[in-house]
Amino acid sequence: MNIGINFSYKLIASRGIARFTENIISNFPKNNDNLYFFIPKGTKFNFEFLNQFKIYYIEIDCSNYFIFEHIKVPAMVKKYGIDVLINPANTVPMIKNTKWITVIHDVIPFK
Repeated sequence: MNIGINFSYKLIASRGIARFTENIISNFPKNNDNLYFFIPKGTKFNFEFLNQFKIYYIEIDCSNYFIFEHIKVPAMVKKYGIDVLINPANTVPMIKNTKWITVIHDVIPFK
């Protein structure tokens, strides 16, 4: 299975959502799944736990977050045949061309 992860600008800093993403990925079953990280070009991060997976870092050259998430990521999802896209940072691309898993953090402001 090809699993895409929208590792957008919101996840670059080692903060809550980035830690959540690290924890969820580190607990994926160790099988033959391929992980595709869709990351802004020039993103620097090092998760040592990722060595146990077959990972592809797909750098997307785009400085505009809206275009990155809503246009570029869906294009890469199609190009790489992603079976499911994980969106760990509260938002999803407007173009839906695969199955999604989206995590909504901290909904207390809506109460």
